[in-house]
Amino acid sequence: MAGGSNGVVNVSGEDFDREQFKRDLNLLALRVPLNKIGPVRSQLAKAKLILKMPRVKTIVSTPDNAADKKMILLAEGCTPEAQPRLRELMQEHDLEEPVPYKHTLGYEYLTADQVLGALIPKDVIGEIPTSFETIGHIAHLNLRDEQLAYKGLIGRVILDKNDRIKTVVNKTQAIENQFRVLPMEVIAGSHEMETLVIQHGYRFKLNFAEVYWNSRLENEHNRLITEVFKPTDCILDMTCGVGPFTIPAAKRGCRVLANDLNPKCVEYAKVNCKLNKIDAKAMPEIFCMDAREFVRHVTSRNGKRKKGPNGEEVQEPPLLFNHAVINLPATGLDFVDVFRGLFDRRVWKETDLPRVHCYTFIGKQLPEPEGAARPAMSDKEVKEILFRGVVERVEGLLGVNFSDDEAPLVREVRDVAPNKRMVLISFRVPAEAAFSS
Repeated sequence: MAGGSNGVVNVSGEDFDREQFKRDLNLLALRVPLNKIGPVRSQLAKAKLILKMPRVKTIVSTPDNAADKKMILLAEGCTPEAQPRLRELMQEHDLEEPVPYKHTLGYEYLTADQVLGALIPKDVIGEIPTSFETIGHIAHLNLRDEQLAYKGLIGRVILDKNDRIKTVVNKTQAIENQFRVLPMEVIAGSHEMETLVIQHGYRFKLNFAEVYWNSRLENEHNRLITEVFKPTDCILDMTCGVGPFTIPAAKRGCRVLANDLNPKCVEYAKVNCKLNKIDAKAMPEIFCMDAREFVRHVTSRNGKRKKGPNGEEVQEPPLLFNHAVINLPATGLDFVDVFRGLFDRRVWKETDLPRVHCYTFIGKQLPEPEGAARPAMSDKEVKEILFRGVVERVEGLLGVNFSDDEAPLVREVRDVAPNKRMVLISFRVPAEAAFSS
């Protein structure tokens, strides 16, 4: 590859000379009759004498496009003189002497890692940043400070090497706004932020600049819906976003009442209900309010009168829900206190209290104690203490301690950062908290 004296080429701009990546492979090729291609290729491969390179064809046409022959490319450095087995195969199948063959590898052959590794000084930026979250046609990167000088170049290469990607964005700061929308800048490609994401057959339309979305939770969404929810369940999706829990649960047959504080999330959740052709009878009720207000609102409707299908007044039945989901890891745990004193004992006396599923973040290390050093602990012991901390926080919010038979389940969902992991705590609301005054 061509380049400057230090091997770094045009690191300040997003475009660069792709011709510099051309490399010629000077090989030998066997001219083989068509009726012998199969066995010859198989024997060459078994003897490791055939060219083996990703995305490079090993059987090619002859220079004169002969109708009765093809050429099989031999491994680099493979000659009849150096490889007696090759000479044996040539004699066995009555083949001509190998002929020279030049194969040119261009920019399109290289991976993003290889291209960026050649263009950017690794001692400056460390790890080559080619992993990203995909949201429809958008690639989302989290570049470190030392990588920002090369962001245009990184974005351009990612566009080149991923046909589905049309836009590359980089997170510019921590998410601190009310609606948990990602602060970002476009570093390459189109500025179109509305996209379509397909997960487990469900379609989600969204504007990535206006709503919260995390593609890495796809399997987690599916696990909860298929392994925990039953088709007859009633679900409160307290922070529904554009519907990754709401829509699959409704399609599964659950009754869903959903909510999000962000009006744009509510707008797209309603669009996605129609996009996924949810039956009118199973159509979720979707609200736009604070999560606590939402829970209190839908549960306070018990016994109130409303208009029936023919305009008559009917009494609304009590809302007996089976699960509540809080998918807002940064602050969602704070909303758990809404379940304290929420329930009417007369309404719930013959019904199991609901289970709550709340996502949250925890660290990976314990804080250093003051004074004496902490005894050495295994990763498992540290994790158990951190998980217990989540349980204790929920107990504090509910004002009760869980008994052994109602102990919450805490499970790790995914690594988020070097000292940050996402976990899910699932628990049934204790009666002592549910019916407290």
